[in-house]
Amino acid sequence: MSLLDISRLKIELSSTLGKKVNLISYKYIHPYLKRKILKNEVRII
Repeated sequence: MSLLDISRLKIELSSTLGKKVNLISYKYIHPYLKRKILKNEVRII
């Protein structure tokens, strides 16, 4: 998946859901925030 594909997906999800969407790779989540972020994660793929 290219950066352009990810950008399009983010825009489409934000528009469809009417909410702010963040798409990130697990390896880039800061260790101190990881537990809180993953607690609220919603997997779509």
